[in-house]
Amino acid sequence: MNAFDIVKRLGGIIHGEGEREITFPCTIDMPRSGHITFLANKKYTKYLKDLSGMTIILEKSDIPHCDTVKNTVIEAEEPQIYFGGVLQVFEPSLPDPQISESAFVHENAVIGKDVVIMPFASVAANSRIDKGAVLYGGVVIDENAHIGPGVVIMSGVYIGRGVKIGEDTVIDSGAKIGTSGFGFPKLKDGSIGRIPQIGSVVVGKNVYIGANTTIDRGTVEDTVIGDNTKIDNLVQIAHNVHVGKNCLIIAQSGIAGSTKIGDNAIIAAQAGIVGHIEIGENSIIGAKCGVSKSVPSNVMYSGIPAKPHMEELKIQAISKRLPEIYDIIREVKKKWENE
Repeated sequence: MNAFDIVKRLGGIIHGEGEREITFPCTIDMPRSGHITFLANKKYTKYLKDLSGMTIILEKSDIPHCDTVKNTVIEAEEPQIYFGGVLQVFEPSLPDPQISESAFVHENAVIGKDVVIMPFASVAANSRIDKGAVLYGGVVIDENAHIGPGVVIMSGVYIGRGVKIGEDTVIDSGAKIGTSGFGFPKLKDGSIGRIPQIGSVVVGKNVYIGANTTIDRGTVEDTVIGDNTKIDNLVQIAHNVHVGKNCLIIAQSGIAGSTKIGDNAIIAAQAGIVGHIEIGENSIIGAKCGVSKSVPSNVMYSGIPAKPHMEELKIQAISKRLPEIYDIIREVKKKWENE
């Protein structure tokens, strides 16, 4: 593979030797001759001058920093995104269509063409696995589930009864989709009751669900994850939550029951969101944020409790001066008492 092959597939403009062999990708701070890398963060520009025998993806403005005699440059508007396309070229291919003899597929399950079901995977009665789906080892598909075309489900994933997974979605190892919602209300006599969770989960198209994330099924209506949403590892999404399209939900966040997340929202790492509120579309919830009330659209909130980000920054700035402010108040109090 060389730069001509990459540009033919992904576009871009070649500067230098287009036939330079490319063996594998690498990071710019750990260069290897014959590899391909990229520059997106300007603080790494210093590495360009020492590169030799490489292919580098650069914005037009960064090309003068690189020797295009010793290296090949591919000019691209967004080098990081372009590099992602390059990584897809080198990504390991999926297994060939097969149904392992050690997998369990119920006689009433419907299996489409070119499906992969690896050893010790299990597909229960009345479930449907559409064309090109891949179930790795140990995956459990419960009754009446529907796995859409091109879905890839990694090892050890559980898909609960009646769950629907949209096409081209990827679910990483250990995720649990359609587990019981936490329906345990506190009763007047102090005991804890139980509300059965008989809904399910609907996951849209081209969604990513990270390792060990859990998405609970709804009490009656379904929990919903919108198209093209990406969910990181170790995220908890409770029963009846509705997550919109194109959302990002980052590691260790928790969203309580019946909350609605608008399209294009970003929930940063370790944020906690209470139930029965709404997060507006295009809004950003900062890391470790504690959200107890609804958040409007097109804003950024941070802090505990959550508040507009600029307000939180002012509070943090003032809090750093609290010892100084305390000393001033104490001096003023002494003067007042001595008058």
